Amino acid sequence: MRCITCLHPFPHLYTTHTNASLPSGDNLRLTRCERCGNVADKYVEHDFVVLFIDLVLVKLGAYRHVWWNVLGVEEEDGKGDADGWMRGGMGKMVGEDEELRLC
Repeated sequence: MRCITCLHPFPHLYTTHTNASLPSGDNLRLTRCERCGNVADKYVEHDFVVLFIDLVLVKLGAYRHVWWNVLGVEEEDGKGDADGWMRGGMGKMVGEDEELRLC
């Protein structure tokens, strides 16, 4: 799990507090990043439609949410490289010698 703003790693993105007075019984508290001060991953609270719209609008935070916090992709060194493919490093996923073609 990582902060979608500064990529600082976290053991969890939210904590669950039980509250008997709520109909669902659970209350989520999102984790704040100690490095940048923002909410670590705001997409935990949003539904899929909002995430999908942000993915279509190519918002980096949405792609970081999917890459690290949903798929859990990590490199061997533990750092991950979700931003590399957005900067043209898609070769790691497709193959170094293959060429991407848009039809």
